Amino acid sequence: MDVPGSDLPDWSPDSFDVERELRVNPRLRREDLEEMKEWASRQRSIPAMQEGDFVKFLHSCNYDVLAAEACIQSYFKTRSSTPNIFHNRDLSLDGPQRQTNVLDFIVVPRLTPDGCRVIINGLKDPDPNNFDFDDHQKIFHMMLDAMLMAEPTLPGVVIIYDLHLGLISHFWKFGFLSQRRLFSYFQTGLPIVLKGFILLHTPSYINTVMKVLRNFGDKKRLDETKLLMGNDYSKLHALIPKECLPSDYGGSLPSRAELSEMTLQRLKPLRDMFAEEEASLKTN
Repeated sequence: MDVPGSDLPDWSPDSFDVERELRVNPRLRREDLEEMKEWASRQRSIPAMQEGDFVKFLHSCNYDVLAAEACIQSYFKTRSSTPNIFHNRDLSLDGPQRQTNVLDFIVVPRLTPDGCRVIINGLKDPDPNNFDFDDHQKIFHMMLDAMLMAEPTLPGVVIIYDLHLGLISHFWKFGFLSQRRLFSYFQTGLPIVLKGFILLHTPSYINTVMKVLRNFGDKKRLDETKLLMGNDYSKLHALIPKECLPSDYGGSLPSRAELSEMTLQRLKPLRDMFAEEEASLKTN
């Protein structure tokens, strides 16, 4: 059940109204959608796409058709070549189920004043032995996919990682091949307007982590990442209003645990949709 005052739309394949978006969004043009559909039909490596899918790629690429087509190619290439993250996307399976006990996964149910959606991810189990990078990323991208399916024209997305219980040994469990692919995917294939990363409770080892990530990540994006230390959330509130934050961070929304449970309950009914997407990847 959603929290009172939630502005999250339903997460379902028919939740986004393309015709309405065409009426209210002057940058979205029917002729661009038709051009992209015709182009996609000629690409053997691209499975069938819904009209709303083309909208999210156009929007994330500033309505540049050629850039959106390149983004689509990167998107499907990464998903086909990284099955450890983009296959078996089912919260009832043992691996993903374990990670829901290790981390919170939150799509904040209230937009920021400028219309951005906030994503929060953070450990609740400090034991590195229980952390699995691939299954963590699997759920994280399920969450992003569900959000973008319903809200493909968000003006921006802000991602918050809470590192309060994180240890350097968590970082060394990252799959570096997967990490390299995901960094590339974030730069060239993920159809969102990324407004920023915020790291909460950044630990003393963060400089070591950032140096390693700079070897294969987006250096500009890493340099722009906000590193916030300690339990004084005034700097966080300057970036994200209290009305869009859980009570754990001095916000007015329910606790992180409650918001995570809400998000996971929204994801569970999408199991068949994720399975159909996986099947389409395997046949292309």
